[in-house]
Amino acid sequence: MSCPDGTTFDISSRSAALDGLEPPALWKQFEALTRIARPSRHEEKVIEHVQAWAAENVFEVHQDTAGNLVVRVPAAAGRESAPTVVLQGHLDMVCERRPKSPNDPAEGRIELVRDGDWLTADGTTLGADDGIGIAAMMALAEAKSLPHGPLELLMTVNEEIGGPGEGASGLDPGLVSGTVLLNLDSEEDGKLTVGSASSTDTSIRVERRREACETDAVTLAVAVSGGVGGHSGTDIACGRANAIKVLGRALS
Repeated sequence: MSCPDGTTFDISSRSAALDGLEPPALWKQFEALTRIARPSRHEEKVIEHVQAWAAENVFEVHQDTAGNLVVRVPAAAGRESAPTVVLQGHLDMVCERRPKSPNDPAEGRIELVRDGDWLTADGTTLGADDGIGIAAMMALAEAKSLPHGPLELLMTVNEEIGGPGEGASGLDPGLVSGTVLLNLDSEEDGKLTVGSASSTDTSIRVERRREACETDAVTLAVAVSGGVGGHSGTDIACGRANAIKVLGRALS
């Protein structure tokens, strides 16, 4: 498998953290993604990776002006008349790292770590959101032994910033034809989500002319620490402190 920078990804070079994990085709695809920089709004390299993969497998691929991709996978023999199913996931990831970590997902450096039954990353975010969804659909498309009807692999961009689904919001409807869609970006094992309240982002810009500080002005540094943290989606009802709100209340 060729990466955007021209290097070749070989399953034999996989991280030891993946030893024994099944199915191997899934983890091959996922590890390839960990070697590609794919921050939100900068998905060019991973888009090139998917396009190269589609070309190698002789899959038809289309892209809209927002950057979203659809890879069309023909049906398995005998399943040509089955309904077209759309598998959807997003290409970008949250790229965070500890300040002293030599690894940086924004540059395609994620070091995989096996921690019991969990796969994690050393000093950075892992990118399983939604790299595992993208890897799953790519592995499925390559599998010759799995019977399936026509598939449309919908890979959207810019999900993590700019409001959930900013890339999906710009999707050209003509890119997909399937009437059944399975979203491979979920947060619960063994469950299917059939509805969502979605969300809305509001940006406020206040124009204020800058002025020089008074000569006797005192500058203060205010920090908030000790919070539990959590995800704004799954932990929103836990009553945890939000650092931005706490600072705002303190400053007010």
